[in-house]
Amino acid sequence: LICVESTAEGTQCHRCGRDIRDLHGLDAVVRLRHLPLFDVAVFVGLAVTSHNAKKLAKAKFREFGVVVARSDHALRRALGDEAVRARLPAMLHGLLDDLHAHWRQVRERIAACDATIAAHARADVRSRRVQQITGVGPLTADALVATIGDGREFAQGRQFSAWLGLTPVQHSSGGRQCLGQISCRGDSYLRTLLIQGARSSLQRAKATAADKAGPEEIWIRDLASRLPFGKVLVAIANKHARQLWAMLARDEEYDADAWLRHPMVQRPASRKEQAAIA
Repeated sequence: LICVESTAEGTQCHRCGRDIRDLHGLDAVVRLRHLPLFDVAVFVGLAVTSHNAKKLAKAKFREFGVVVARSDHALRRALGDEAVRARLPAMLHGLLDDLHAHWRQVRERIAACDATIAAHARADVRSRRVQQITGVGPLTADALVATIGDGREFAQGRQFSAWLGLTPVQHSSGGRQCLGQISCRGDSYLRTLLIQGARSSLQRAKATAADKAGPEEIWIRDLASRLPFGKVLVAIANKHARQLWAMLARDEEYDADAWLRHPMVQRPASRKEQAAIA
C-alpha cells in the first residue's frame, strides 16, 4: 500500500511517479494499492476518511445526547432528521452538513471504484474462472490476477500459500518437526482478502444443510468442530490459495470433486465395482 496526498492540483504515485488523475480534488490522504494494469497506476481500493467522518459525526451527536446506531443507514437518517437537528446548536448544523457532503462524496467514489473493478474482473477470463470458488469475488479475483498473473512463477500451490504467509513458521531440527504460527509474510493485502473470503466460505458451509453439502463444505464443517475460529479461517484461506494457483497455472475450471482423482484417496467403490465384487 502506498500513501499519497491527493490535492486539487493532482496526485502522483510515489512508486512509479505517474499521475493518478482519478483522485483529484479529494483533498485527503488516501491509501492506494499499486497494480500494473493497463500500463498505468490503478487503484483497487479507496480508503479515505469515510470511517473518520462517521466517527466524528456520531461523536458530535453524542455530545448533545443523541445516540446513533452503528449502521450507515442510521447515521444518514439522523443527519437528515429535522427533529434530531433541532436538538443541536445552530452552529453545529453547518459542520454536520459538511461532514455529510464529504461522506457522501467518499461513498460515491468507493462505489465508482467497485464498479470499475467489477467490470475489469468480468472482462478477464482468469478473473471469471477464479470467482467460481466460494469467497472469491471481483476484488479478490482482480487483485490475484494482477499480482501473480498465471501463477507459473510458483512451482506448486504450497509455494504460493507460503509466499502469502498462510503457512506456519518452521523451527524444525534433527528430524523433529516444530511448527509455529503462520508467517504473515508476503502480500498482506492479498492474504487479507483470502482470509475475509474464508469467512464467507465458513458461513456458507454452516448454513448449508448436511445432505446438500459438498466435499469442501463437509471439510470446513469438520474443521470448525475441532479447531478455533482463527485457525479455521487460515486453513480455508490456505486451501483456497492452493486451489487458485492450480486453476491459474493449469488453466482449469473449478472442480469440487477433483480430490477424488488423487491417487492417495481411498474412495468408496462405485455400484459397478460393488456388483462385480458380489
